[in-house]
Amino acid sequence: MIERIEPGARLSRASVHNGVAYLCGVVAPASPEIRAQTEGCLQEIDRLLGLAGSSKSKVLHVMVHVKDFEYDAVVNEVYDNWIDPGTPPSRTSVIAQPRRPEALVEMTVVAAV
Repeated sequence: MIERIEPGARLSRASVHNGVAYLCGVVAPASPEIRAQTEGCLQEIDRLLGLAGSSKSKVLHVMVHVKDFEYDAVVNEVYDNWIDPGTPPSRTSVIAQPRRPEALVEMTVVAAV
């Protein structure tokens, strides 16, 4: 069985199958500040993980899309303070142009349930 969390016309905010939660790309509400956007992304990830029956200690992989390399240090600082230090997930970071021009960072998460 596949569980769809907050399904919409184009996507679900998360899908759960065979004990694994797949979160959509998460962006924070618009803010001109990278720290606020990163914190907002991680707060939304926490919320979605909770709805999926998971938590940050069960995250398997995080894909981080950053609009510009200049934001990398701040994103890493906020992310490092968020992750569970005893269970750091695998992670990929890329420089990418977001679909929403005001988005400076977007994260996609896969987690065990």
